[in-house]
Amino acid sequence: MLKRNYRKRRGRKALALLMAGVLVLSGAGLLPASALAETTVSPGDAGEQGSSRGGTETELQDTPTETSLTLEHVFDAEKELGSSGLNLEKEGAVVEGNTFGEGYFSVMGSGSKRGKSDTYSLEVAKNFGSWIQFTTAGPATVTIGASSTGSSNSSIVVLRTDSGDTIADTNGKTAPQVAGTSKTEVTYSLSDAGTYKLGAGKNTDLEIDRGLRIISIKVVEEDVSGTVIAPPTVTSASAALEDSVATVSFEGTPGGEGSKYLVEIQKDSGDWTTVGNEDGTLSSGTVAVDLSGEKYGSGTWCFRVSGTGLGSESTEAKTTDSVTYKLPLEKTVVKVAAGDQKATVSWDAIREADGYTVNLYNSEAAS
Repeated sequence: MLKRNYRKRRGRKALALLMAGVLVLSGAGLLPASALAETTVSPGDAGEQGSSRGGTETELQDTPTETSLTLEHVFDAEKELGSSGLNLEKEGAVVEGNTFGEGYFSVMGSGSKRGKSDTYSLEVAKNFGSWIQFTTAGPATVTIGASSTGSSNSSIVVLRTDSGDTIADTNGKTAPQVAGTSKTEVTYSLSDAGTYKLGAGKNTDLEIDRGLRIISIKVVEEDVSGTVIAPPTVTSASAALEDSVATVSFEGTPGGEGSKYLVEIQKDSGDWTTVGNEDGTLSSGTVAVDLSGEKYGSGTWCFRVSGTGLGSESTEAKTTDSVTYKLPLEKTVVKVAAGDQKATVSWDAIREADGYTVNLYNSEAAS
């Protein structure tokens, strides 16, 4: 979620910043309507015009303009992991490379999952086995809503720079604790632009070494008016499919510090959605997408890569050739319960199955 608040303090020209939103692409399986089946699915510039009075044209003079711009990025676990997002069951895996908040927050490392609770949360692995990463273009306020992994547990919240330095929160704590499963908010005031990592820390003295459930994150970048970050220019992009993994490779002319290569995916000529926000200061990169994941599946898939910065237009996107993927059907798990002159047959739903055929075998008739 990205919000923008503009306040024009003085002058006749206003600076406008336009950023494109993306829609979240999600997949859904088909369920059979069978009396014998018991299935459960987890599925710009504002120009001045002269005025004319009495035949005399008077040109309005420009006066200095000061524009304050606020950018707000939000991760909401219920939205991102619930039915409108990844649609995860409890403890469902959140793999490295998943992005949230319109591509602003990225999941890194392995072991992330939806927390084992009715409240939606993204649980990162203990001792920075996995973490959430984001980049700011300037000073920012970061508010994190988090909990521990159980009602009697405690966890450590740690925010680090890309170089590994630990940031103190607004209370001066570098390792604030959260206890139980209720949401506790921790706030940080960041003075510098950069890449930051949010994860679970360790306190040997207190014998705390467990994962951290992240319920929400809000990053507010303030007073970045006048800041210009040149975007990278994409020169080529291609996609290759091996088994279920589509790998997008791209090259480009690097942009400024804090710029990004925006990688998007499209299914069957539909809407585009973000699958990667890569370092724009590099001259090449790759993004791998497992099309067998819950958000994807069978279809014709296409990718595009563009450059993004701040205070400037995004560079022209390069679109790859399409790749076609067919999701293999999983093996059917069938259960039979014998009753009084009847048998009840049930099975687990198979993703992308159009229907099911139930056959009855009579051993006596066969003999």
